[in-house]
Amino acid sequence: MADIEAPFTLRAKQILQELCKAQCGWDDVIPEVYVTTWKEWISEVEQLPEFQIDRCWKPKTFGQVMTAQLHHFGDASEKGYGSVVVGGVDNGSHEESDQIIAVESDFIHVDFRNSTGSNDIALLQLSVTNGAFCANGTSYVKTACLPKKIFPDGKQCVISGWGNTKDANRPHRMSHGDVTLMSKQRCTDVYGALRVDNTMICAEDTMGKVNFCNGDSGGPLICKDNGVHYIAGLVSWVNGSCSGQVPGVYANVHRYVEWIAGCVAHDGSPCRTQSVSDYDYQN
Repeated sequence: MADIEAPFTLRAKQILQELCKAQCGWDDVIPEVYVTTWKEWISEVEQLPEFQIDRCWKPKTFGQVMTAQLHHFGDASEKGYGSVVVGGVDNGSHEESDQIIAVESDFIHVDFRNSTGSNDIALLQLSVTNGAFCANGTSYVKTACLPKKIFPDGKQCVISGWGNTKDANRPHRMSHGDVTLMSKQRCTDVYGALRVDNTMICAEDTMGKVNFCNGDSGGPLICKDNGVHYIAGLVSWVNGSCSGQVPGVYANVHRYVEWIAGCVAHDGSPCRTQSVSDYDYQN
């Protein structure tokens, strides 16, 4: 359904992005220059009930669907995102700690494969709002560094997000939990060598209770080393339920440090053409 609605929702995202750049608040009157475009979009949305799908077809050899996740950048485009909010804890309400920052562009890794989860990483280029910075550092907004090394198996790290929990679907309050990095061998023993490649790392709750779930995709796996917090991984995929009985699989951020640096240094231009395999990485 998301693909069918994309021509409608993408245009709305583009309009909202322009309004965000113009610093229009939710209760402000829409500037006249955007009114015509907005009314045209409203008239197009009214056509949605006319769309029909006669049938859905699945090959007999497709197998059983164990899990399906719609990632944040499934319908991404350079103009498809309006803004991000940092500093919030309760996404069900506006908080004084919220900072809303316009998105200039987004960059999906050129080698991302939705079928396998390989290279499941993307960058957002944010507008500069504070001198040379995108956000103000507060007690709710802190930086986490890119990893300089691969953290060892058994390292305890933290995941967080607003995904489903056993008590609620898409709770308003952010949740967090401790997980432990596990070896690739142990992870492939669970999922198979063809499922877990070198663009991924795995982590588990040794007590079998904590894992990420739907709504957590793209969230951080944070590991602390010598008092410094590092983004070791990004929530990618997990088979079966959201229980801690199976390991969670994350994008291996260490593998992309040079790719990220290249994107930042060249204002994103290498991001769409440079393959991660062009760099000499060790896993």
